[in-house]
Amino acid sequence: MNKLKKLFLSKLSIGIYTVIACLIGAVYPAHTHHSITAQYDYDWPFLFDNAVFTRARWVNPHIYLFFEVENEQGEVEEWTIHTSGLQGLRAKGLGREALIEGETYTVRGVRAHSGRPEGFLAEITLLDGQSLIVWTGDPNGN
Repeated sequence: MNKLKKLFLSKLSIGIYTVIACLIGAVYPAHTHHSITAQYDYDWPFLFDNAVFTRARWVNPHIYLFFEVENEQGEVEEWTIHTSGLQGLRAKGLGREALIEGETYTVRGVRAHSGRPEGFLAEITLLDGQSLIVWTGDPNGN
């Protein structure tokens, strides 16, 4: 094979591999996203009137809020409440400054299929009485 043909084939191979890598990079994030129904049960809602906010993990793609709530037996347990992403929460008025550790909030959402003390946040009532609808029930998290 002559040098020109080898050069052409090697550049073509590099181009093909580059295109494949770009396609995988573009498709992978769409593959990893999941609907809320995969983890949470729409028919198993929760409403905590006296949820004490303890901490948060403000990381994308989902924010995690932690609350202490009293269960049916009167015992305090920590609930992990998953939410949408940081930008989505900020757009609805729920940023880092909105929640104060040790304060009590009203929290509504849906429970995890697993039965563990975790759920997905639909609505939270802030200290000033303002109720923020964070999630409307759309299975895609909107």
